Amino acid sequence: MTAFAWPGEASTGGAAEVSPGEHEERIPALDTATVAALEPRALRARGCRAVTFVQPVSLGADAEFDIRFVRFLREAMSSLLIVGWSLAAPYPGDVSDISHLPPPAAPDAADAGAAAGQARRWREEYGFGHCYYRLGPEFVHIIDVRDVDDAARFLLDEPPAADAFLLLAGAVRLSEVPPLAAELAEQLSDARLLAVSGDWATVLPARLERWPLPCTAV
Repeated sequence: MTAFAWPGEASTGGAAEVSPGEHEERIPALDTATVAALEPRALRARGCRAVTFVQPVSLGADAEFDIRFVRFLREAMSSLLIVGWSLAAPYPGDVSDISHLPPPAAPDAADAGAAAGQARRWREEYGFGHCYYRLGPEFVHIIDVRDVDDAARFLLDEPPAADAFLLLAGAVRLSEVPPLAAELAEQLSDARLLAVSGDWATVLPARLERWPLPCTAV
């Protein structure tokens, strides 16, 4: 596992400094129930600055787990909670869709497996603030610069649409969401702004709660 670094910063190779009153937590095992119970904002509120998943994370075998883990990474980015983790089995979708989220640790140089290859690509494409949204009174403004040649902005300026987006920010079953949320989910999926695994889904943009961001993301 690599040394911790704040999102968007390179690791110095040494132990990260911990502010007074802050601590790091280690999660020995991770399953669907555990990841569902982990809320980055709650962790930050009690002084946790970093979480390490001790066991490598396997994706692609359980749709609910995949979506809940993606949601956790997204919320961790919003809360500036550092996540230390490694990838054991690759994400079943296009890694470019999630490359704005906290990447896994660098694999061994000699590892030529699928998970190692995806981890390397994820780390190469990662950029803090490359896909985020601002939440205002009755609107959601989405900025997507994951692909600088195809950067996009989206504005949901009707309250029902904004509410539907916030509903989809949870880990949801698409078969159980109301019609407006289902319609929005299709549009977000077409724009690569929705992670979908089986019947489970969650939005991909992270909520912007703190400045600064890279100038290309503004």
